[in-house]
Amino acid sequence: MDPDDVEISDSKAEDAANGLSRSLDSKHEWYADFKNDRYHYIIFRGRVFRIDRLSKEQYEGARAYGLSVGIPDYQLDFSENAVV
Repeated sequence: MDPDDVEISDSKAEDAANGLSRSLDSKHEWYADFKNDRYHYIIFRGRVFRIDRLSKEQYEGARAYGLSVGIPDYQLDFSENAVV
């Protein structure tokens, strides 16, 4: 494991995502994300997307939301994480 990596158990992933969502700086439109083999959590301030990595459609919803809050399109290429 890389020293910069953090492990979160599956049972705590939802809580971790919600905590990150509440903690993101309100002065900037940033997002955080983490994933395992099945799910990709894409976390915005006040909004969490739990994406099934087999669903490009779910990724599109997260991308559209990111655009709506002012994140540049080039930073929202989540589809490369899809397992299709």
